[in-house]
Amino acid sequence: MRDIGDTSASRGGNALFGPLSLALLIWAGSLKETPLFAWVPVDLTLASAAAVAVFTLDSRLRGGAATKAVAAPLLVFMLFLPAAVIVPAPTEASTSKVLTLFTISLLLAVTPFYLLRAPRQRTAFLIALVGFGLLSAANLVFAPTEVSNSPGRFVVEGSNTIAVSRIVLAAAVILLIAATVRGLKLALRVLTAILAVALTAVATLTGSRGPLIALLLAVGVTVITASVYRKYRVRAVLGLAAVAGVGGWYLLQSSQTAGLARIISALTGDAGSGPDVRAAIWSYTYELFLAQPFGSGWGTFDYFGTPYPHNLLLEVAVEAGILVLIAVVCLLVMSLVRGAREAVDWQTTAMLSLFVFAFANAMVSSDINGNRLLLVTAFAIWAVGKRQESTNPVDREVADPPRMRSVATRGAHSG
Repeated sequence: MRDIGDTSASRGGNALFGPLSLALLIWAGSLKETPLFAWVPVDLTLASAAAVAVFTLDSRLRGGAATKAVAAPLLVFMLFLPAAVIVPAPTEASTSKVLTLFTISLLLAVTPFYLLRAPRQRTAFLIALVGFGLLSAANLVFAPTEVSNSPGRFVVEGSNTIAVSRIVLAAAVILLIAATVRGLKLALRVLTAILAVALTAVATLTGSRGPLIALLLAVGVTVITASVYRKYRVRAVLGLAAVAGVGGWYLLQSSQTAGLARIISALTGDAGSGPDVRAAIWSYTYELFLAQPFGSGWGTFDYFGTPYPHNLLLEVAVEAGILVLIAVVCLLVMSLVRGAREAVDWQTTAMLSLFVFAFANAMVSSDINGNRLLLVTAFAIWAVGKRQESTNPVDREVADPPRMRSVATRGAHSG
């Protein structure tokens, strides 16, 4: 099997604007009310979703069919359908959740097979995510807004602490992977590592703990499992440990902000009320699941005004039922295994790390529609990879052009 390469599906707008629109759609809900995008005269989520849909259709028409794995998201969302119709008394919240699930979320699951199937597309996508992280970090440093009910913690105006921390640390994840995978010049790898540490330090201003822990898990799991580190895994682990040690030492030696102090208290076990509230929600959700193991329907969960349990697997279990939960768990495990096996360059390795980062975040915050990065990366893993085979003759032509085939044929005949 061969990598798709830069086909007609990735030239022109699909090489840059398609992946850029996809990256923007992932963070649109968190950024559209911030000074960075508040000036846009239309809803940023709807505009970016429309752009993604157009570029996806263009990629399908010009670049040909996707791989057979594109059936995976369609099958998963078919399994989601029963939970959309069993809602006993649909409310505005449940209707909105179902509508978003089967429009924007479905689009996010399918589009990687068209907008992330070529190396140039994946590069543009990852660079775009780094760009959004840098913009958010700059806004957080130069124009911070103090959280009203938590003095000493800061956020980008129009967003929230968790969302900003996710955006900034997703960029840090990509930069850390780029710094550890061979291929870049040493000076550039050092620069990306320094920038990743700087972004991590900026993210601590929010005081959000989950995304930072997710970053540590993502990078750790990736270095331990990814194929690309097979020949130098120990050195990569030592290098990351050195970067983490230097960064941690600097943060501890510097004057601690309220946000950093909150994160340190969580890591040392003195976490305050946050985790206790989530623990209560999770316990309540588990009891609901035991009482109705085949699901109560999408959007039916409510815990004193909290519309979701802040845990993806519990959300699927309580609203869609145990059968759908088993299917989702199988998909996540298979994506992790495949992602580790197919992580053979910095792009596919970064995609794996983002998948782990997104999943870790999904286990402690937001809902299935809000965890857009997870939807994209879970299926992008099946759309990329050096062993991926294309059914498109144009792709095969790029991977094995006539001139190269003729040279190989002459060589075989002369032998």
